[in-house]
Amino acid sequence: MQTELPAGGGAGRAGEWRRTFANLQHGGDWDCDRTAMLNLAHQFERRTGSLFPFQSRAVAVTDAESLKAPFLFMSGHTPVEFTEPEAKALRAYLEGGGYLWINDSTDLGDDAFDGSVRRQLARLFPGAELKPIPMNHPIFAGPYDLSGGFRGFQVPPGDKYRSDHLEGLWLDGRLAVVYTRNDYGDGLEIDLKTAPLMQSLTDLTPLEMQEASIQMGINLASYFINRGRPVTGRLTASLPPGDGVAPVRPPPEAARTAWLDDPAEWRAPREDSPDYLRVVSVRAAAPPRLGISVTFDDGGKPFLPRRSKVILDRDGPLALDGRTVLVLAVHSRLAGGAQVALGFSGTGPVPYLETAAAFVRPGHSRELVFDLRRPILKSEQNEWRADGAFPEGFAVQTLHLLVYPQSPSGTIDCTEIRIAAPPAP
Repeated sequence: MQTELPAGGGAGRAGEWRRTFANLQHGGDWDCDRTAMLNLAHQFERRTGSLFPFQSRAVAVTDAESLKAPFLFMSGHTPVEFTEPEAKALRAYLEGGGYLWINDSTDLGDDAFDGSVRRQLARLFPGAELKPIPMNHPIFAGPYDLSGGFRGFQVPPGDKYRSDHLEGLWLDGRLAVVYTRNDYGDGLEIDLKTAPLMQSLTDLTPLEMQEASIQMGINLASYFINRGRPVTGRLTASLPPGDGVAPVRPPPEAARTAWLDDPAEWRAPREDSPDYLRVVSVRAAAPPRLGISVTFDDGGKPFLPRRSKVILDRDGPLALDGRTVLVLAVHSRLAGGAQVALGFSGTGPVPYLETAAAFVRPGHSRELVFDLRRPILKSEQNEWRADGAFPEGFAVQTLHLLVYPQSPSGTIDCTEIRIAAPPAP
């Protein structure tokens, strides 16, 4: 398949610029994803079968020649503020038919770059605003068909899944600015040879995470290069079928418990902590679902990525031991992903145990299997590594439900807990 190039996209100096994936220099840490466009240019050339080479280079928006590039890629962690000459040049570039791809490379919970992006766009184009890009837009149509999402995600994840949509700014009906907060910049920089165990903040493997970023990147680059015209031809996925979720299945003999039948039995911890998100309400889940619906927010506290959590407690005692398998059914109504774990307070060798967390996709239902026969528990005894066994003599007095969300507010339904004690594997 060959992606149609715009007029003047062939040989010569002008054609060379039209095949340049440009990294936009700005006052922040503009080179935080310095190899992302280089890698994307390589994949674009290889996968589309282009007869001409593609390249990447750093550019200043005030350099008139560099504005011959079809689009500018702008990434960062720190706030950005354009100088007056930069703002003037960028406005002229976009109004003249250029495109801007902004990538938020910050960690979860860090909104400094995001806030600055929105302020700078409002400064460039007063009255215009970023809006969600609909899934029937050409950027999702090809060369890769992403109109149905990627492996169960509504839009492809980058190295994280902060949002279930991409945002855009339209100028005279043309999508001129694309803003991605799932960090395709980091996803494009994954090197499976030097970092084969690089972890995603989703349940995708590193290879799947890289492929999601490449496919979304190729679609965006094609849209920019073709100035919004439809792309001829289609590319197919280079990964085997699957949804990225490890095939952990609940035991068929697991019996339903009544632990989630009464919302009044669940309470937020009596003590407070900077890590605890505020539990706004615990209610019965809306029919046809059973169980509880938990709504939370940050309560005015700073959101701490990977640390901020929702905790709910249910007093026992509960007959659990190292032969038990617990199955928790959840339905996420969150905008981003979340990690869910179970905790146990009691008497015995340690006062508290917590399982390894399982990822839950936004808008999805999933059965999470916590097999206490396996070394998945962390405690002070093993320095909080999730590789410990359920200790003999530990008596569970309180069950804890823990949600580690990727955003500071939302709702998640916990619809059922089943329990089984099958023979040891």
